[in-house]
Amino acid sequence: MVSHLTLAGQASGSLTMAGAVGAATRRSRDSAWRYYTRIPTVREESLDAEERLHLRLPDVLTPDGPTAIMPHDLMEESDMLAFNVAQLLKEPVGHSRAHELSGELFEVDERNRGPIAVSGQVMLVRTPSGVLATGTADVMLEVACRRCLEPVKRTVQIEVEDEFVPSIDVVTGRPLPVDDDVSAELVIDEHHTLDLTEVLWQYAVAETLEPAYCSSDCRGLCPQCGANLNLGPCACKTDQIDPRLAVLADLLDGSEQPDTTEEGVIE
Repeated sequence: MVSHLTLAGQASGSLTMAGAVGAATRRSRDSAWRYYTRIPTVREESLDAEERLHLRLPDVLTPDGPTAIMPHDLMEESDMLAFNVAQLLKEPVGHSRAHELSGELFEVDERNRGPIAVSGQVMLVRTPSGVLATGTADVMLEVACRRCLEPVKRTVQIEVEDEFVPSIDVVTGRPLPVDDDVSAELVIDEHHTLDLTEVLWQYAVAETLEPAYCSSDCRGLCPQCGANLNLGPCACKTDQIDPRLAVLADLLDGSEQPDTTEEGVIE
């Protein structure tokens, strides 16, 4: 297992890095990525030779020779729903980052166990209290037709607009107070990772509750036997009348005549 590693930064104090790779060299980007999870962005020029030695970053062969793979390079190219916002938290209010969303959701409901592919875009904007995430994500969900209960697959677009707050001061490393009314999924964790997975999962669950129809002319189910009328008529009698409306039916049929007196006056 890879241990946590703390390096002395040049200007911003200590820089914590989780998941640094062991003494592997000349690894490809694909094989190296699995070692980098939820790590802060580190710029190559900010590290001296000794810090590089401690990091033991892997090399990738280029026409100009071996070049170290930096964590921020790997994070930008990887499929993910979580983003390290340590650098963004150090920047002034209004600064932003644009990211592609690509990942999977699981266990949305009994019809959508997963993996459910997620794709989209998100913009992360520095705010006075944290980071505002806005964007859209497309997911394919299976729901039941509201009339015939047959499964229906549809692509829904989830709109995200949520503000995340940090739990750790990015400069000092000290814990920050988080208001009780802030949901747990909207808290940036101790590694400065903003994770959209839980937020997108909740939106997906809400989408499964929205009414859906297999077609605009769906005939639904027979109220007596429950047969799917889209597959053809059932054998149930359709001329049965609700007992509460039987009197009206008698009047329409003329089977019940009003009482009259001998003088022909209606009583």
